Amino acid sequence: MAVCQKCGNEFPDGDKFCGKCGAPQEVPTANADVPPPSPDFPNAVLDANTLPKEFDATGGGESADDGGLSDAETPVPSPNDKNADFASLSDDVWKPWVRSNFRHYEPIFSEIEKANGELMKCIQFNPMAFFFGPLWFAYHKIYLGVVPFLLCPPLLFLSPVLSLWGNYMYYKKIKKQYENFHDSVIAQKMSWYEFAEVKGGQSGLLTFTVLADLFVVLLAAVNL
Repeated sequence: MAVCQKCGNEFPDGDKFCGKCGAPQEVPTANADVPPPSPDFPNAVLDANTLPKEFDATGGGESADDGGLSDAETPVPSPNDKNADFASLSDDVWKPWVRSNFRHYEPIFSEIEKANGELMKCIQFNPMAFFFGPLWFAYHKIYLGVVPFLLCPPLLFLSPVLSLWGNYMYYKKIKKQYENFHDSVIAQKMSWYEFAEVKGGQSGLLTFTVLADLFVVLLAAVNL
């Protein structure tokens, strides 16, 4: 309902005259809320499609025609590229190898990278490696942390010390496998993701095998 501007009587919307006093009424048009055109662009609607070329869709700043590379043209490093910098794509290298534990090792490996190979800066307390020793190394397929204890069981007493570099050894193993992958003909037959699917991950079978071997060795030592 509309209200008469003269007598205050209510009348239906769209009526041009008041039904009580007969005074003419102003009927709002559909374009009443549309702002007038800009004096600089009297015949255009100012939207992202009609702005000058030197402005972007937000009304300021230079457009993508400034000669630089757009996001679509920026090359993305790939772990399948032998010449790619390892640090720039390390997440893509670790993720298919570490798999479900990636989020756990992501900050750990980043800290090791910052240490630039300095062993004393790579010391990290790993409770699983500390308490389970060779079993942790076997589970992550780090054979260097398994074989010495199988060949010489008394070295098990050094397992807690070796565990301080457990994360570093895991990092080095992945990086070494990545380098070997690109130095072999395997890179011509499969991608890094496919290679990591076969060689990476964890091994419960190897862990059980090492556990059984250690049990046999310790049992033999007790019976001596």
